[in-house]
Amino acid sequence: MKNNWKDIEFFSHLSLPCAQAVDNCAWQVSYRAGDAVIWGDDACRALYFVQSGAVEVYRTALDGREHTLGVIFPGQGFNLVPVLRKDTKNPANVRCIQDASLLALGREDVQRLMGRYPELAIALAQELASRLEMMTRKAGALALESVRQRLAAFLITEAEKGKAGHGIYWTQDDMARQIGTVRDVVGRNLRELQAQGVLRREKGNIVLLDRKRLQQIAQGVDTT
Repeated sequence: MKNNWKDIEFFSHLSLPCAQAVDNCAWQVSYRAGDAVIWGDDACRALYFVQSGAVEVYRTALDGREHTLGVIFPGQGFNLVPVLRKDTKNPANVRCIQDASLLALGREDVQRLMGRYPELAIALAQELASRLEMMTRKAGALALESVRQRLAAFLITEAEKGKAGHGIYWTQDDMARQIGTVRDVVGRNLRELQAQGVLRREKGNIVLLDRKRLQQIAQGVDTT
């Protein structure tokens, strides 16, 4: 194989002939942190999978505010929706938040190979289902949970990613974009959590002191 698919989750489920056909159509692209990968409303050209680094999928409001739809880490893919639907416009913007290496598959190649290899269609359907599940959870959290709950859940998730070696330094603006609020509200909630002994902020880092309490907050069962 000319490309390295070792860490791409969906690829491991393909038979050798299918995997070889996919590999023959793929190409690698590299970006620096801050670079744009795709712009929303542009014509979809490709499906992407992250080999290394991380990218952020986001939308921008008319007033310039941004909301993060998801962060894509190595092994995961993005931009599958416009590859599959008739409307070929990209539904969101994507930019690199770390130096990133991506594997790309052209839209027409994906559709052609899905018709030839049903196993590829199934693997990509499962990939799409996992992204849909993530977006469903995110939409539910925005509609049903308080900012305090969403922030607590975010801090727990990021702590787990840090232990797994996927930690990213987030500013308060970044956190606000991810949990659907504004910087001032994030800052106020962080100060409250620190005053309650749940966390400590030091030199730009957040140290979780009472994980059990933070979990209760995230689940909405905190009594305070």
